[in-house]
Amino acid sequence: MVEFHFYFCTAVIIIIDWYYNKQVLLFRVMKKVLIINSNQELSQELIANLQFDDKEVQVKVKDNTEEALKYLHYELADVTILNFADANLPMMEALNQINEDSWLNNGGLIALHDLPNEDEFLKSVQHSNLLGIISLKSIKQRLKNLVKLIIDNEQLIFQREVPVQIESGLAGTFLLETDPFEANVYASLLSLFLYNANLVDIEVKSSIKNALVEMLMNAIEHGNCNIGFEDKTKGMMEGKSIFDLINEKMEDPQYKDRKVKLSFVISQVKSSFSIEDEGGGFDWRMRQKGLDDEQNEVLAHGRGIVMTQDAAQNLSYNEKGNKVSFEFNHQRNQSNLRPKLLKDKEEIHYKAGDFVFEYGAVSNYLVYIVSGSYSVIDKNGNQFAKLVPNDIFIGEMAFLLGNVRTATVQAQYPGTVIKLTKDEFIERIQKYPYYGLFLSRLLAQRLATNNKDRFESKPILLAQFRERSATLYKDKKTKEACNLLKIALKFFPNDFELLQVLTEYLAINKKYTESIEYGQKAIRINETPKLQLILGFSYLKSQNYNLAETYLQKILVEDENNADAIYHIIRLYLAINKIELAKLSYQKLKEVAPNSKKLEKIAKIL
Repeated sequence: MVEFHFYFCTAVIIIIDWYYNKQVLLFRVMKKVLIINSNQELSQELIANLQFDDKEVQVKVKDNTEEALKYLHYELADVTILNFADANLPMMEALNQINEDSWLNNGGLIALHDLPNEDEFLKSVQHSNLLGIISLKSIKQRLKNLVKLIIDNEQLIFQREVPVQIESGLAGTFLLETDPFEANVYASLLSLFLYNANLVDIEVKSSIKNALVEMLMNAIEHGNCNIGFEDKTKGMMEGKSIFDLINEKMEDPQYKDRKVKLSFVISQVKSSFSIEDEGGGFDWRMRQKGLDDEQNEVLAHGRGIVMTQDAAQNLSYNEKGNKVSFEFNHQRNQSNLRPKLLKDKEEIHYKAGDFVFEYGAVSNYLVYIVSGSYSVIDKNGNQFAKLVPNDIFIGEMAFLLGNVRTATVQAQYPGTVIKLTKDEFIERIQKYPYYGLFLSRLLAQRLATNNKDRFESKPILLAQFRERSATLYKDKKTKEACNLLKIALKFFPNDFELLQVLTEYLAINKKYTESIEYGQKAIRINETPKLQLILGFSYLKSQNYNLAETYLQKILVEDENNADAIYHIIRLYLAINKIELAKLSYQKLKEVAPNSKKLEKIAKIL
């Protein structure tokens, strides 16, 4: 066995060296796209629009809904395209069946239609988990970009078998074109993720989507396109829609390259959003004075602002009036959806301190978490884990493998579960066989997580990855070093050193969004001052000043003389126009690093 591992590691390193010598991309993850459509000519057009240079995409076409649903259940496609213009297929019935088990079928859904009035179609599918709606005449313009957007943001396409981890926060920034279609897609993407991750209920999900759409449309319409009251009124008198007016503005060089920046920070307790356009801003103070609608153009066309202010918390604008921020509070430890496998099962309620089961007991039932938080305690009475609804099950490994319970599970506070006996499990798996495949995937994922540290040749392989990436970095091949470290993390996803080094290299390579993504993974393992500094720098460069200040201040609390942190905090204060604080920090930097070359740079600005 040891000999096998040695040759395996050697082969991996040879493959990696070959990759860099040949510049061939390995270890791509195949993405699955399902098309439900019986029109062969249209299917060929769709396939032609789903060819990517940088992505491996497997496209399957199903020309009947029964086969399509079977494929969807077993393969769990990343993207599903439903052609509602296909008169030969009962597409609404198929969508309803997908929605019946939306706990499992939560991938990216795209609808195609041929209706002249899209609003009519939107009403018919308003409660579905659709991420995008495209007319047949817009396929060439829209489809490829939408599928790419979904795949590129797969961390927000919820996967049941991979538990969501947001203990240290999940943050990101999207740069949108001045395009209402993108506004709807990103609003759907974020609101659906929060719902599937059990962070908000169905009502708040709807409120978040509406708020994001309204505020993004304000940024597009009034901000980037500078469409005022008179422009809109005149356009409507001429029979034009707001989309027509936006398209006209996009032909003007003054407006066509403008972008909208959508940033989000998702923590355990709330989601924070900010939307910034590149327009001249608007007088938000006038709106707050509560002038009559006839006198106040903002109020006359400010329905979106009013709706958002009613639904969200802490809505505010920057001084210029081109950036709006708002928040939504989360629910705690609640499950929004239930698997079809458990639809009619009775719930069991626990009080704080109640035992779900104890160490050594026979594992004769599977436990599904509906709500609450549960301590996992070893035979010596030590808690070593916590389980919440996003972990899905309690004790599934012992149940499926026929072992006794290897730990005690106790309710931390009142909670609810569903229990399924072995007989019930077998009966329901026969009825819903695709759940057997899902549970197999879940079990494999948990086993892989539990056993990854037993890989005998881990030190050898890790050393090879680290040495090779360090050499590439020394040779000023930062991009190649980053790609190699990403491959290494396929083998060792929780290795802190790999994550921290990749976070640093990405920041050096000006890939700040990716740097933040990997840095957040690393910080869940170990929060070192170096990692805090890299994250503070990347958030600063991404103009997420609140989080930048949070990480930099954490360093200064522990080490007030950290020159690098002081330097970046000065740059932060300058960016947000807090000149006096910048000057104070500059004096501190002069004390702790009097010979620093950075002093001269700051002095010129101050």
